[in-house]
Amino acid sequence: VRLIQGNVNISCNLAKYFMSNNSSELSGNVNLKQNDLTMNSPYARYDGNTKISYAWGGIKITQNSTLLKAQEGDY
Repeated sequence: VRLIQGNVNISCNLAKYFMSNNSSELSGNVNLKQNDLTMNSPYARYDGNTKISYAWGGIKITQNSTLLKAQEGDY
């Protein structure tokens, strides 16, 4: 599944879109890319109004040569 909103590109195995609040639940190889920053996680929620994603299950955020790993986080 691929979702695009402005300069945010999201791919994952399964996405559920909720039109009432412009949000998505994402699962399976979630990859969110914005400019030179990439976030990978097994699960995430994306709010299309605020353009903020909450991810969990072990996440990796990379930007150029910098890598951040955490169990969960907002981006």
